[in-house]
Amino acid sequence: MNFTKHDIKQTKRPFSVKTLARRGVWDSGSKTPVFPEGRMYFDHCEFYRRGRKAAAIVAHLYNVPDDIHTVAAQNGLFANVDPVPSWYSDNCTVIIYTPIKPE
Repeated sequence: MNFTKHDIKQTKRPFSVKTLARRGVWDSGSKTPVFPEGRMYFDHCEFYRRGRKAAAIVAHLYNVPDDIHTVAAQNGLFANVDPVPSWYSDNCTVIIYTPIKPE
């Protein structure tokens, strides 16, 4: 995913949904799983940051759950079902999770 015009870069260090929702850097001492809702909503993920702060999680899902927008909102996120082809697999749909919280 190319977020360069927004100064968003891919990182190898994963972060939790909680960190993304608050646009944080990390969760100090948190035992929060990276994906509280499991692989049904977050699979084959890539993590993106703006500077040091969490900016987006891009998931590649084989099946998009009907309630994806509801589950994302419950976790403080928007879920954008992107029409671009998945670069992970032709059988996947790209989902871009971003925080609801404004910058």
